[in-house]
Amino acid sequence: IIDHVNKMESVIFNEMQSLLDDMNDCVAQARVYGMAGCIDIMNPETMDIICSTNEVHPKTKEFKANLSKNGLISLVKGPVMHITPPLISQPQDIKYGFELIRKSLEQTFHS
Repeated sequence: IIDHVNKMESVIFNEMQSLLDDMNDCVAQARVYGMAGCIDIMNPETMDIICSTNEVHPKTKEFKANLSKNGLISLVKGPVMHITPPLISQPQDIKYGFELIRKSLEQTFHS
C-alpha cells in the first residue's frame, strides 16, 4: 500500500500543479501528503483567500454544488477543498477527479 500511495502522491502533486497554473485566479495554493491534499480557494475579484475557515462564502457553496452536480463528493469547508481519493485509485481515476474539480471551478468562477 505504501508504494502505491507514494506513486499516487506524485500524480496528485502534478495535477495540483497543473490546476495552480491554469486556475491561478481562483486557486491560491495546494498541498498534498500521501493521498491526502487540499486546495485553497481564492476570490478572483480580490485575489485573496475567499473566506475564513469558519465562514461560508456564496461561491464556495456554489462550488460545492457544482462538484456534486458533476459527480464528485468532497469536503469543502471555508476556503479549503479537501482531496482524499480512495486508496485503490489509479492515475486515471485521480486525473478524472481533477477534471471534475477543474470543470466545477470553471462553472463557479468563469461562467
